[in-house]
Amino acid sequence: EEAEEAEEAEAKRKRKEEKRKRKEAAAAEVEPVKKEEVKVKKDKKGKKDRKDEDAPGDKASSGTTAKPMLPMAMARFSKAKEALAKAEAAPSKAQLKRQRKKEREENPEAEQAKPAGKPSKDAKAPAPAPEPEEPEQEEYAVYVDGLPYEWSEEDIKKTFEPAGKVSSILAPRWQDTGRLRGFCHVRFTTIKAQKAALAMTGMTVTNGMYLRIQEPTGVRKMGGEVKNREAPYWCKTLFVKNLPYDAMEEEIAQIFRQFDKVRQVRVVTRKTPEGRISKGWAFVDFFKPEGVKRTLAEAQNLKLRGRFLTIDFEANPPKAGFHFRPEAVGAKFGVKARRPAPTGESAE
Repeated sequence: EEAEEAEEAEAKRKRKEEKRKRKEAAAAEVEPVKKEEVKVKKDKKGKKDRKDEDAPGDKASSGTTAKPMLPMAMARFSKAKEALAKAEAAPSKAQLKRQRKKEREENPEAEQAKPAGKPSKDAKAPAPAPEPEEPEQEEYAVYVDGLPYEWSEEDIKKTFEPAGKVSSILAPRWQDTGRLRGFCHVRFTTIKAQKAALAMTGMTVTNGMYLRIQEPTGVRKMGGEVKNREAPYWCKTLFVKNLPYDAMEEEIAQIFRQFDKVRQVRVVTRKTPEGRISKGWAFVDFFKPEGVKRTLAEAQNLKLRGRFLTIDFEANPPKAGFHFRPEAVGAKFGVKARRPAPTGESAE
């Protein structure tokens, strides 16, 4: 056992000795490379230091000749001096103004002889004449609720004439029956008439109904609207609402023919016990996108039977289940619904 341990220790010592020799051999190979790198770095640093020590004036001593910069600088200096002398010699704006004023005082005839189309620079343009102001016409309105449905605008006017002169009445109606919706706006020309009308609140009318009168929070303008939006370049369809319920496709197309050729009119309907009736809005299709662009740009307050129309473009395709009314097909503003293709034995 002691002999085996001695052999193992000797082998371990030999391995350490071989490892040390390999390290020394590797270090001997790397040492010249490191010395060479240090030498190169020192040479570069020395060259840089020598360049910094050389001044521009010392180039002549090293054998190089410097460019003569003095004549170029003198040329630039002389040009700047000449420009400065010209600027000092030229009269200032104040001097020119005083000189022109003096000439006008000495020769007033020459100033008058100037053509009218070419006024002098100092002459001020004549102030434009003030435009006559238009007298503002004020209207004082009241909101009335609780009107009988069978009344007309004439009945409303007779009711409020004792308060003062009535200038206008805005009374919306139901489209299907044509009757009043039970409220309105009445406008007067004086504030005295408006106060007298407000004092009439609680007034009893037919069938035990009474009127509720108050100052309006805002009167909606009774006019059409064209959405100020830019339609897609490929869009050929308009959306039109506030149509009369009994408006026909031919009537609607007649309004928009002035902008471009109309391809078809799709009136949207709803089902009732009496049949399908219009919802009061429709889609107008043109053959070209220019019809939509021209309508949105030029249409103002379009009316159909006294009703102002609201217009916008429609970018979505028509629904698959839409069917044209027979009247549209007969007037050539609609397409007849296609029947499904036969199948099975009937097809054979």
